[in-house]
Amino acid sequence: MRYVLPLFVVLSVLLMGCATDLSDDQFTLIDQDGSEVQFPEAFEGKKVVMSFVYTNCPDICPMITARLKQVESRLNAMDDVHFVLLTFDPERDTPEVLARYADTFNLSPSRWTLLTGEEEELTQALQRLDIEAVRSFTRHDEDGNPYYFIDHTDRVTLIDSQRRVRHTFTGSKVDPEELIDAIQTM
Repeated sequence: MRYVLPLFVVLSVLLMGCATDLSDDQFTLIDQDGSEVQFPEAFEGKKVVMSFVYTNCPDICPMITARLKQVESRLNAMDDVHFVLLTFDPERDTPEVLARYADTFNLSPSRWTLLTGEEEELTQALQRLDIEAVRSFTRHDEDGNPYYFIDHTDRVTLIDSQRRVRHTFTGSKVDPEELIDAIQTM
């Protein structure tokens, strides 16, 4: 029993050392209001609950957003937590489209930021966060309108107030209680 605390301290130090440090990274992105956002700098001092979505996603992305909305409603007293959704699909996910998505899920702009941007900048941010997204071939509907889907990493990432990735979860399967516990202990 006397070795439990030292073991915990050693494991904590090792895990902190393995965390992805984003403090030297800077990505210029655009939020749902059309404003430029320097990520992750804009969220310094906040715990960031981040996920990766696209608004035309038929299944996983709405599930993740709904789960994060549940988590947000349970964390109302924690004003140092901010939720960020980063799109895989800058071609279709314009600021206006992201704003409609936020309205659909009733995401408060004071707690939620939805990000898009130039494809190259988004690709670099996604790679830095170890997120993969692969666009399917483009098809056309009956009216000739193009459409496609994106296979992507299913993840929720927790970033601490010093811009370090501290936890990752499978987004569509994350237990809200487990996520809340990780946020509160971060």
